[in-house]
Amino acid sequence: MIHSALLATLWVIFNTALLTSPARAETGDSANMNALNIDPLDQAHARFLELFDAGLYPQAVDAARQVLEMTRWNYGNASLEAALAQINLATVQSRTGENETAIENYTNSIAIIEKAEGIISPRLINPLMGLASAYNATGSYDLGLLAYERTLRINHVELGLQNEQQIPIRDGLTESFVALGELRQAEFQQEVQVTILRKEYGKNSELLLPSIYKLANWYRRTNQPEQEAYQYRTAVGLIRENTNKQSPAQIDALRNLAAVYQRVNMPAESMRLLKRSYRLNAEATEPDPILAADIQVQIADSYNLFGSRRDAQRYYVGAWNTLEQLGDQEALLDDYFAKPVSLQSNSLPNIYPDNSKTIERFQEDPNQFMSGYVTAEYDIDASGRVQNIRIIESYPADMLDKRVSILLSRRNYRPRMQDGVPVETKAEQLQHEFNYEAQLNEEDEDSEDEGGRIERPGSNT
Repeated sequence: MIHSALLATLWVIFNTALLTSPARAETGDSANMNALNIDPLDQAHARFLELFDAGLYPQAVDAARQVLEMTRWNYGNASLEAALAQINLATVQSRTGENETAIENYTNSIAIIEKAEGIISPRLINPLMGLASAYNATGSYDLGLLAYERTLRINHVELGLQNEQQIPIRDGLTESFVALGELRQAEFQQEVQVTILRKEYGKNSELLLPSIYKLANWYRRTNQPEQEAYQYRTAVGLIRENTNKQSPAQIDALRNLAAVYQRVNMPAESMRLLKRSYRLNAEATEPDPILAADIQVQIADSYNLFGSRRDAQRYYVGAWNTLEQLGDQEALLDDYFAKPVSLQSNSLPNIYPDNSKTIERFQEDPNQFMSGYVTAEYDIDASGRVQNIRIIESYPADMLDKRVSILLSRRNYRPRMQDGVPVETKAEQLQHEFNYEAQLNEEDEDSEDEGGRIERPGSNT
């Protein structure tokens, strides 16, 4: 069974990128238009674009309404020009969270275009994409899926089966399939993108790299480390084939591959790749000292996780010295070392007991659950070890106290540093809020998932 929290995380990551952009006219800015006595509608449209580009979406909504009213007055309510203006209004409404109203405006614009140009008009792609994204934002993932599927069919009719323009549509399909629990269908939408681009650019083109990294990220999010590692190895091979074995362009892929090996507890392989990345940067024609410091921190974090704390401190100090020698790097030093940084993700449950049945009940009726919390305090020594754990407050008492204490006792931290020296940190706090069933039954307690981790179907890890 697929963990509902995983599904929610996966579909959200695609949503922002899928919002449509407003249509743009070949015009100058508002001041130039006034000087040239340009049509007031063009001026209003330019004003809308200025607000949209500046991220002033509430004001852009008002400007888009004005453009729509003026367009309807000039061209008629059922004109293609009015449909375009209505699409722009819907687009900016989506940005302000007015998704229900945006759906209505997208739907109306689609009806106008269908009547004027037919049901496979390429002009439908933009409003259908916006409509699908708005449906998903309101939780109507089945309707979002239908809209994305229709968009893809129109794209294929217009541009053929193997065209790069369908990539955002397939990302939208991924979003919908994930939210509906169809991970295999979602995965296909990600995998096919690389196939499409290989046909477009050739199997050895460096233009494939963004899609390879994107697919690797998908495999990471669905907990498929073997497939993720394969993509990064493919990227390294592609870079070498197009450049040479010493190219610093492969550093990003090598570091990501090292992170995969770290997650699957292969410390020797992980460290080998990180040190190789460091050498490639050092031997480059123009070494990047900030990149060098970042790799040093990653090496130190890895040593810390694998238990070699003396080596970790050596690389932390090395990273500090690298940045300090550059000068004016206080912000970066603060980002790395101003406070302790946990090197493990939080595995505490947001719903208790954290088994699939309880999670499903919470989704069906959250009102049957109550709010709980745990506040713990602890110290972190100069090597990043957690010490002196104490539960300050919890409600209900003892429900998650032991689990929080165990989590903290196993956690590793990047230590705080002062003047280039790792130091102890006193009285760090962890505050965790969760929902629990008002009436815990015996079956739930017996079936609790200790680790709270549910794998993707078919995963071997």
